[in-house]
Amino acid sequence: KGDKPAVWVLTDSRDRVLLRPVEVAAYTRDGVAVKAGLSPGDMVVIAGVHRLDEGLSVTVWDGSLP
Repeated sequence: KGDKPAVWVLTDSRDRVLLRPVEVAAYTRDGVAVKAGLSPGDMVVIAGVHRLDEGLSVTVWDGSLP
C-alpha cells in the first residue's frame, strides 16, 4: 500500500479480501519471506491481486476446472 508492503488475505468467512500490511524479512528469487503481519492459517491471495479492492466479495478457487 503506497510504498509499504502489504498482501491480500481472505477474511475468516473466506468470501472477502482485506489488505494487510506486512514486514518483509527478505526478497528471494522464488518469493518473499514475511517477518510480521501474517498469522498461521492466513490465506494469502496470489493471483489476480491487481483487480482487488478492500472488502471485495470473492470466491475461492477449489482447483477444479469448469
